[in-house]
Amino acid sequence: MNQPNNQPDFLPNIHKWASLIIAAVYSETGEFLGFVFVFDPNKNDPRHKLPGGRKKPIHIDKNSPSETARREMGEETGLWFPLEIFKEFTEIREWRTFPEKHWLFTYIIKVKESEIIGMNSDEPGNEDEIPGYYTLAQTKKLVKNDKFLSVHYKKILAAVKLKLL
Repeated sequence: MNQPNNQPDFLPNIHKWASLIIAAVYSETGEFLGFVFVFDPNKNDPRHKLPGGRKKPIHIDKNSPSETARREMGEETGLWFPLEIFKEFTEIREWRTFPEKHWLFTYIIKVKESEIIGMNSDEPGNEDEIPGYYTLAQTKKLVKNDKFLSVHYKKILAAVKLKLL
């Protein structure tokens, strides 16, 4: 399989992508506390996962995977953060061929616990996903009980391994 060359965040010549967000939550003093995940009860095999989704038409997402990440985070969790805090995790950018050919971008955002108080599922664009804050212990339990999407958990592990969280 030929993989396209890695592209910068602005991709005028690439038309299909999806963006995931690793939303790491920290205390006001900088201590790592956990993550923001979403749960979609309407899936055939529902599991917790990272917020994220596919690019929308050009008039909504312009030409930026980071704008897709910001929109998906806002729609799925009710948490709207400035675009500048979405940092691409370039080491795990990948070209996917299923269900269709597209780039998968992963972004890391670091937010304070006080910034997730308004989390909700009432935003226009939310497709019945339920957002939640999970401590590291709760995350481990979700993974152990096969209640977390494994391909998303691997992205968290890669970020931890590279000391990005």
